[in-house]
Amino acid sequence: MNTKVDEKLQAIVGPRRIITSHLPPKFLPEDIFRKQVKLVYIMRNSKDTLVSWYDMASKYEQDTVRFQGTWEEFLELQLAGEYLWGSWFEHVLAWEKFMSDNPEVPVFVAQYEKLKEQPADVIRDLCRFLGQPDTLAEQIATATSFDNMKAGTQKKSKDVFETFFREHVGIAGKGLVKSWKTKFTVDQSERFNRAFEEKMARSELGNSLRKYIY
Repeated sequence: MNTKVDEKLQAIVGPRRIITSHLPPKFLPEDIFRKQVKLVYIMRNSKDTLVSWYDMASKYEQDTVRFQGTWEEFLELQLAGEYLWGSWFEHVLAWEKFMSDNPEVPVFVAQYEKLKEQPADVIRDLCRFLGQPDTLAEQIATATSFDNMKAGTQKKSKDVFETFFREHVGIAGKGLVKSWKTKFTVDQSERFNRAFEEKMARSELGNSLRKYIY
């Protein structure tokens, strides 16, 4: 994370807390239901997500967590739902069910691609969702752009967390839209599309989250 952004988060006064996580909703704190907690869920094109995930998983330094197989093997595990930590489908469908079962919990769904293309617009919508003024949307969009955030993680820092991810994980990727076209073959893309339609057809995704995927 950009160090200036981190400093501002740490300087927030009062009981307000900001927590980031990749966890599915079943692992979130029970306070979500007892307090007026607002959730922000960011969705990204499924194919781009898998390519980014594979590139990151292949760079882990520790053998116990680094994926040592090929892209083809990684994709097969994802399609079968047998990859470590679950699949993209499981994660999205879990959030679909959570929002359907808990309509009283406010959730803001942001589309990654729109964040890249129209960051200020999404930030304005987010500000309204959070009950905050949106007058600084343009400045926030600039400060939190992918290039600025990536540059922040690459600067030398004594912070243990940042140092670990910078040296051992290489967490800051390229963040490109439609990067899946550089990895998926035509056959893989068609197979994935069929699997996608089959899995999504079993849920209510067509009426809620689906519009954020492409």
